Amino acid sequence: MSLPTFAARMPLTLTLLLGLVAGCSSSDDKAIQRNEQATTGLQQTRNELDAADAQVDATLNSLRALASQDSGDLRPTYKKFSDDVDKLGTMADDARNRATAMRERSTEYINKWRQEAEGISDPQLRQASEQRQASARADFEKVAALAQQTRAAYDPFMKDLRDIRTALSNDLTPAGVRAVRPVIDRTIQEGQAVRGRIGALNAEIDALSRRWSSAMRG
Repeated sequence: MSLPTFAARMPLTLTLLLGLVAGCSSSDDKAIQRNEQATTGLQQTRNELDAADAQVDATLNSLRALASQDSGDLRPTYKKFSDDVDKLGTMADDARNRATAMRERSTEYINKWRQEAEGISDPQLRQASEQRQASARADFEKVAALAQQTRAAYDPFMKDLRDIRTALSNDLTPAGVRAVRPVIDRTIQEGQAVRGRIGALNAEIDALSRRWSSAMRG
């Protein structure tokens, strides 16, 4: 969890939500199976976001270590930082690929939802289904907004990490580190903002999972 971008690539999360609400419109075995798969998918996304958050934290720690080393051989510290940046970027690429696959399935989820709703002949039940769809859309839009905020926070963070790495690869000295210190300080703040956005997104995923799991049990 692209991050985000691992966190920046939250269409995966949003598509999983589509799967969840699509399944909730019907009571047949296939719908129940989709409910279970979607709930599992939400938990998987939650776990991926936790892993992304941990990697952001690790990257910030290696950046702080590099910034605080004012003597000795900087190469081991720099390598740790560079490796952490690569890991974070790989997580973003993996999440992007998963999101692409999930987006392709989202149309199928939506169509099934509509088809199932169209099969309801009782007006009262149809109205209840429409109300449920409206609630689902509200949940979707809230998570979509949080996902966009996460993406907006992640992009400049990743750019600055890579810029710092490039600058220091050409001047890996204490003086070189001091020269980029303003950018390092800014990047640390950006990383903390990313972690805050991931936390808010995770909290909403947790709340959403509880709401829909409870509704399915009811």
